Amino acid sequence: TSLIDCSFFFFFFQAEDGIRDAQESRGLGDVYKRQVSTQSTGASVACSSRSASGMIRCATRLHALSRVTKPPRSRGINIKLVFDDDTVTQIQADPGDTLLEALDRADLSDVWTGGACGGACSCSTCRVRVVPPWSELLPEQEEDEIDMLDSAAGQEEDETAFLEAARLSCQFELQEEMEGMEVHIPDMGPNMLEVPLWLSLIHI
Repeated sequence: TSLIDCSFFFFFFQAEDGIRDAQESRGLGDVYKRQVSTQSTGASVACSSRSASGMIRCATRLHALSRVTKPPRSRGINIKLVFDDDTVTQIQADPGDTLLEALDRADLSDVWTGGACGGACSCSTCRVRVVPPWSELLPEQEEDEIDMLDSAAGQEEDETAFLEAARLSCQFELQEEMEGMEVHIPDMGPNMLEVPLWLSLIHI
């Protein structure tokens, strides 16, 4: 009879994080806990892991949080619109927008159809009236704006009334100090894109 030697090998496996975390560890493994905080983004998330896979999951979670936790946007500017029939409405704009961009975004197509040229200072249809003290906050008119308003005024019976406090809304940007600004929306003037060039030059 021959003897058969049997060798027994014992393998020790570390349990997955989900199993080990169900019971508080009392060994030296606690020394290797990793605490990660996202205080810089305004949220607080703590990750505790004893394995590389756990740290990867934690980092992924924090990355996702950092993408949705963004700095607050600049406060919107409230603009008061007054139409010729005394209808009043209010729109919001972001600092740096032109008034025309704010008007377009407000979707006023049922009561206002200005901006035929898309803000290229070529039509005069985005003309508005801005009176003191608000007009004092606007930048000086450039030559292109002055020329366009003068050309459009030449198509009107009362040029003086047309030009009174007139500005092209595509030619100035809104700033935070313009909060509450009142803008008058007059009846639509001539669309200079539809006026023959030779006729538009007569009054320049």
